[in-house]
Amino acid sequence: MDNGFGHEEWNFCRDDAIDGFVYGYVYRTRIRQLKSQDEIFRLVFFTIDPVTKERFVCGIYNKAQIVAHTDYARIRASYRARGIFDRRASELLHIAPGRYTRRTASQKVRNSFGGPDPVRLVRCPVGQVEIPRARIPLGNIMGGLTENHRFKSFTYLHAGPLAKIKTRRQVRKALKFNSREQSEESYTRSSAAAQRVIIPRHRKLSNGFCRWLHTYHQARAITERSFVDVRFVIHGRDVLAELKICHGISPRKAIRESLGQLMEYNYYRGRVSAQEWLVVLDERPTENDRHFVSALRDQRGLPLFLGWRIGAGFKFFPSWP
Repeated sequence: MDNGFGHEEWNFCRDDAIDGFVYGYVYRTRIRQLKSQDEIFRLVFFTIDPVTKERFVCGIYNKAQIVAHTDYARIRASYRARGIFDRRASELLHIAPGRYTRRTASQKVRNSFGGPDPVRLVRCPVGQVEIPRARIPLGNIMGGLTENHRFKSFTYLHAGPLAKIKTRRQVRKALKFNSREQSEESYTRSSAAAQRVIIPRHRKLSNGFCRWLHTYHQARAITERSFVDVRFVIHGRDVLAELKICHGISPRKAIRESLGQLMEYNYYRGRVSAQEWLVVLDERPTENDRHFVSALRDQRGLPLFLGWRIGAGFKFFPSWP
């Protein structure tokens, strides 16, 4: 994706939750296997690699539930009042210029919440929405079933790894989670709607980090000068910090973006090199992320530290300062 956005991403947008539930959609089909409208089940979404055409798990609702049609009006009203429909319509216009008008984009978005389009709403508690950070082949969870056209719609796995498991740890084990097989998010988050989410979060992260520096280390931070997020001196050492929000991307991609900027800030002509470099995230990095930073430090001699927010404070790898 060139624009950092595909509209299926809305299925995993925790920011759009209502009363603690994320609302997503699947293509409408008869679900005779459900004993009742209120039944809780696990729903696995998959994506298709545009080059290899392989199918990979891209998200899981660990406690999914079909939304009653009587709730559609309430959900639409909430989305309309919060400007979510307008934002999503803008995203459609941005990624498909010429394909939609403002009117047809708005209609497309609203139709997924009770219009004539063949979709059915499902919901999941925010804490039970899982986005794997590895490339998990769809075949790993199919219990011997063949990948075919049936997986273009709702399909129950009567047998197989997901049939008897209850916990998220068991889900990851059943999916043969392998953090070494990281997915490659090659896109940038360039849509105006994505920036409206990222910019306030970035400011909040920056303000929190600067307050933490001042409170616990008596360091005075200089922000947004010469495009550098934060620069300061601590224990007599000059430090550059690049702050990144992981909205829409993994920590791995955020680290990748930060490294290019830090290289420029330290080595481009006219720049003054810092003695320590920090990448500060709003999400906890993975073990592989920390291993990557270790390799850059040990093999390339980069004075790099990886930090992430924990409550009102920050934690770093390796230990810093």
